[in-house]
This record gives sequence, structure tokens and C-alpha cells, in this order.
Amino acid sequence: MWSEAPASPAELVRYARDGAWCRDTRGFIRGAGRVYHTVVAIPVCLVLYVIALILQRPGRLTAALFLSLIVWLVL
Repeated sequence: MWSEAPASPAELVRYARDGAWCRDTRGFIRGAGRVYHTVVAIPVCLVLYVIALILQRPGRLTAALFLSLIVWLVL
């Protein structure tokens, strides 16, 4: 599980479109999987990638908190 890097968003798109998880390339199941991928999987993964990126370094976390404070004060 930890020996490989997580899939990139481009890899997720390719898997939803062409992956071996479904035999039929144009059927209802493949279409439903692509809709799920577009509506749920990619947005959630992108948010979690950004959170992970910010939390990997204390400087990034500090900058994100500082920018959040500025936005909160301005709005």
C-alpha cells in the first residue's frame, strides 16, 4: 500500500475512462463510473491533495494560515 505513490489526477481520469474495472466501454456502468469520477472522486482527491501538500511542510501551513487570516479579516 505505501510502496507506491498515490495516483495523480490524470491517472484517475485515465482509469475511469479506460480502466479494466468494467468490461463494457460504452455501457451504463462505465457511464455511471465516469459521472461518479467527475462529480465525487476528482474534487475530493484534489481537495485532499492540497491539504496533504500544505501539511507536509510547516512553512506551507504557516503561509496558508496567514493567508486564511487575511481573507477572513478582509471579508
